[in-house]
Amino acid sequence: MDDLSGISMSAAGVFTTAAARMAGHDERSLHRLVKRGVVEHLGRGLYAVPAPGLSAEGAHLRLATGGLLLYPDAALSHVSAVVAHGLPVLDAPLNRATLVRPVTKEVLTQSFVIRPDGQQVVETGSGRAVEPATALVQFTLDAGVGNGVVAADRALHTGVVERPTLERAGAAVAGWPRSGRVRSMLALADGRSESVGESRLRLHLAALGISVVPQVVIRDEMGDFVARVDLWVEGTGVVVEFDGRVKYAEGGADVLFAEKRREDRLRRLGYVVVRVVWADLFRPERVVAWIRQAQQAAPDNPALTRRRFVG
Repeated sequence: MDDLSGISMSAAGVFTTAAARMAGHDERSLHRLVKRGVVEHLGRGLYAVPAPGLSAEGAHLRLATGGLLLYPDAALSHVSAVVAHGLPVLDAPLNRATLVRPVTKEVLTQSFVIRPDGQQVVETGSGRAVEPATALVQFTLDAGVGNGVVAADRALHTGVVERPTLERAGAAVAGWPRSGRVRSMLALADGRSESVGESRLRLHLAALGISVVPQVVIRDEMGDFVARVDLWVEGTGVVVEFDGRVKYAEGGADVLFAEKRREDRLRRLGYVVVRVVWADLFRPERVVAWIRQAQQAAPDNPALTRRRFVG
């Protein structure tokens, strides 16, 4: 029997063994469906309708929502809550979903990490999850400063969380093991960064001793707007632009022409522009070398400084 119409499943096409059994599917039937590619086995007691082309985050969220079916008293937390709130998780592991439940200690299964509850819970499009600020702090504790900053940057930039709320959530874990990660995340998070690439680049540069300010407005001698640059290297006439593929792919020749005119105007004002693409993020020391060379070509002067306004 290949008919799945009688099975109660989530919007993501996930269902439990118990739900399948109520619709007349025993373990043999489910095994046949898996073998035929009609359903996928996500983990013990959990199945889903195949979803070709699903991203890693999408697959994780599908598993996480399945956890809410298995455990009706659970809520998404940590990395799973970050994904549910639509925030980037960069290179954090996504093989297990994380839930909070009324348990006294952490429980590990093949598919889930289950931790004690007690946090404020909100509704998301994927089900119940801990509120964003707490999720970001949890995520930073687990996944490290870099991953935490990238997610926090997006949350602050889009208004998913306000900085005072994030700081209160961070203060709640003061003294915990690895709480230093949270302190560092709070010190480095900056909602002015507009993309994951910009956030990663800013972190790499900070780690290598280059102080930058995101999203700086530059004006000409008359005070007219020239550009908002991704990063300005403090105390210099150097700006760093992170080039993502999307804007060029969507805008075509018009975007390329406008970008060239913009860069020409910056150069006429005395700035040196360093352009960085995603692949360069894996060689940050090379980017630093480019910036050092650019600094030599564009020594700072008061005229440039007066034309900078942090946006």
